[in-house]
Amino acid sequence: MKLLLKLFISLLASLIGVIILYIVVALLLSCIPANRNATQATEGVEIYITTNGVHADFTVPVITPTIDWRNHLPLRDYPGANSGFQYVAFGWGDKGFYLHTPQWSDLTLSTAANAILWPSPTAMHVTYYRRPPVPGNNSRRLVLSPEQYQQLARYIQESFERTEDGRFILIKNAGYSAFDNFYEARGSYSFLYTCNNWVNEGLKEVGVKTSLWTPFDKGIMYHLDQE
Repeated sequence: MKLLLKLFISLLASLIGVIILYIVVALLLSCIPANRNATQATEGVEIYITTNGVHADFTVPVITPTIDWRNHLPLRDYPGANSGFQYVAFGWGDKGFYLHTPQWSDLTLSTAANAILWPSPTAMHVTYYRRPPVPGNNSRRLVLSPEQYQQLARYIQESFERTEDGRFILIKNAGYSAFDNFYEARGSYSFLYTCNNWVNEGLKEVGVKTSLWTPFDKGIMYHLDQE
């Protein structure tokens, strides 16, 4: 019995140590900027990085010369949206968490463990909005050059799983409202590559100042100017 107790205490201490190390490394790398000397374009495409306090999204115009997202995300699949909706948000994340946790009160230990402890399938959450977000604590406005936005649009598109003819794969009857839907996504979710890592990597790819690595939304918002 004593041996089992010692083993349990040793395992618990190791787990706590790993968690503390993870948080410390995440905080340190979140503070180190990638694209340190990047400057924001003065003209181009206005996008937003938005967060619910835990999970960050890209929120971009529905229509630009680069892409009309309705060609990939037809409004017929969004009964609450119409042609007057100006922005669309993209959030990549753990499929099980997305589909089984419409509210934080729905979160279960098994869902959280599956998302955190080992690589799991992913989904893309897409939401249409009538107007752009209001810049503030949970929203940062960015202006990307046309070239940068083209890169970002490609990055987002390549994160979707597709059919053989190139269509995004809708997960039917999974949306939270009449304005959103879920789609099959590429890649695996883990504590080493989270929803916020996905947004952070997209910003790095297009040359925006952001964290070197961050699994948390705070690391992304920290490097973006608040208007």
